[in-house]
Amino acid sequence: MEAKYNAAIKAGVIGGVLLAGYVVLQLLLNIVSGLVSIPGINLLIGACGCLWWAVLIVLGAGTGALAVNFASKVVTKLVDGIIVAAVAGAIAGVIYAIIAVVVAFLTPLLNIGSYINTSDVGGELLGGAIGSAAIGTVACLCAPVWVVIIIILAVIGGAIWGALKLKLT
Repeated sequence: MEAKYNAAIKAGVIGGVLLAGYVVLQLLLNIVSGLVSIPGINLLIGACGCLWWAVLIVLGAGTGALAVNFASKVVTKLVDGIIVAAVAGAIAGVIYAIIAVVVAFLTPLLNIGSYINTSDVGGELLGGAIGSAAIGTVACLCAPVWVVIIIILAVIGGAIWGALKLKLT
């Protein structure tokens, strides 16, 4: 396999793990907020939700830039850099989409705190299962869109990095 694609794979895995880690962080914060009362945790959850697009843009573009930087010794044209960034973005997008779908299925089922103080635990669990199926289905339908968005952001980041930093034309 060519060195530039090895660089794209490395950068894609790094970007995908960081994007997936952000989703898992949100899941863990939601679980903790349902189990214990920690001052300010709802503010932190809200901040994570509000910052999602900023994090997506930075990590998506950063993945493309990282791929082009990793492949800087073998990439001689901007078109090659864009291809490397697109491959890295596709890998990061697929990793993110898989984790996001799994988290979407699990989130309603893992809101344990809402089941503790209720007399209708069976009904709550059934509702959680139905919600899990619905949210997971929507996540499955949205996953390809997220992959495309991350590819686009990676290509933009890779093109900017290649043009400005590596002086590719």
